[in-house]
Amino acid sequence: MVRISSQQIFSGGINRMQDINSDLVKTQQQISTGKKVNQPSDDPVAAARILKLDQNLSRLETYQRNADLATNRLKQEESALSSAIDIIQRVRELTVQAGNGSLSASDRKSISSELKERLGQLADVANTRDASGEYIFSGFQGGSPAFVKEDGAWTYNGDEGQRVLEIDDGVTVPISDHGKGIFGDVPATVSVTDTIPKPANGFISGLSLKNESALQA
Repeated sequence: MVRISSQQIFSGGINRMQDINSDLVKTQQQISTGKKVNQPSDDPVAAARILKLDQNLSRLETYQRNADLATNRLKQEESALSSAIDIIQRVRELTVQAGNGSLSASDRKSISSELKERLGQLADVANTRDASGEYIFSGFQGGSPAFVKEDGAWTYNGDEGQRVLEIDDGVTVPISDHGKGIFGDVPATVSVTDTIPKPANGFISGLSLKNESALQA
């Protein structure tokens, strides 16, 4: 026969009440947070799985931000290039118009003034900045203008770097193109010999095509 003292009965009751109170606090915490596991001791196995899922979620959120940034950056570049094409098309029209022999000196001066203005607009497009203030066509030198005017001529001031962003595990996409490749490295198709005399009547003659295959390409 086992005898149980009053002290043991009393202590057992207190311990039981403490356990119930602890369970109550845990339940209240789960209700307030909406989470079954609020600390690792609640369920070590579940806590480890939750930690791994949180890490995966954080990585996916980073990739999503990168994808959004890449989309916005490429859209801005596309818009800038579209503007550049419009400007170049206008320059082409003015160039053809300037070849009209019936134009007066005033007309040619007006065309020259607009050509200078269009060149300035093209330089502004080439020096487009993104939302953070970086020049999008400067390669890795985003803090410097892509093109600067020195001694009356525009020169490329960036480098040939191309920025990329990771949008998935091991998957990167380019988010920029350097201005040298877009605005600078334009292949010439027609060459003019240095021996051609300066025309007195405003027309150039004696042009020769040196590389027909390059022109066709």
